[in-house]
Amino acid sequence: MNKEWKNLALIEAWLKGNLNEKDKQSFEDRLQNDSAFANEVNEIKSVIAGIREKKEIEIRDLVKSAESELRSEGYFEETIKIPSVADKKPIINSRWMMIAASLLLLISAAYFWNAKADDNNLFEKNYVVENKILPEVMGRLEAKGLAGNEAAKKEQLLNAIKRYNNKDYKKSKVALQKFILNFPNEETALLYLGLCEIELGNIHSAIKFLVPLANDSGFKYQKTAQWYSVLCYLKEGKTKDFDAAEQLLNQLLKTESEYYKKGVELKNKLKSLE
Repeated sequence: MNKEWKNLALIEAWLKGNLNEKDKQSFEDRLQNDSAFANEVNEIKSVIAGIREKKEIEIRDLVKSAESELRSEGYFEETIKIPSVADKKPIINSRWMMIAASLLLLISAAYFWNAKADDNNLFEKNYVVENKILPEVMGRLEAKGLAGNEAAKKEQLLNAIKRYNNKDYKKSKVALQKFILNFPNEETALLYLGLCEIELGNIHSAIKFLVPLANDSGFKYQKTAQWYSVLCYLKEGKTKDFDAAEQLLNQLLKTESEYYKKGVELKNKLKSLE
């Protein structure tokens, strides 16, 4: 491939989770506002996805090749004489050791690659735009009966969430931010601001808004915050995020909810990756 990716090192660091918080936020802001940069990121992610599809076959072929070479050198022969402890001689020669070590590294790298890929795929396979509580939220805000400042507050929040419903996530985010400046403790607004951040690719920012709500037992839509927090942690893909995802998932599954079935499926999948 002759195409030059000018930001390959930066994008690779972002994909591996190696950027610090400041650089990560700068990267995600650029991803949102620079279409050429976003296209480059998507191209690189597509290439990685293509490599991933072939990875299992390649690993299997390489393992077979290494096994054949070991067998040709007599590594698996039962007639190999095992020296006594007193001889203090190696059981296998240095070439066998090099092949075996290379094989171990290969298998370990493949496991790490596929585990990271599975974490990211779990987000992709389970994420859908929030629509389970949206009708209820909008219906509550549209209900008549309040007047004055409280009615104006409801109208402002309703307009912001309508933009989310219309998939205009940038404008919804701006409207929600303005609303929260005046009503910083309005948890429904914080929830939808976090959901907007997911749609805009700002996963770290989404976590900052969603996780406090996920841990608030008094929040009416706590289960929604828990579910999307779990998915965000999986998207981040670091070990500490994986652990946090499991903890929140266990909380989510303590009681029945609209996310219970999907949550059980996700928990079983996570167990299979351990």
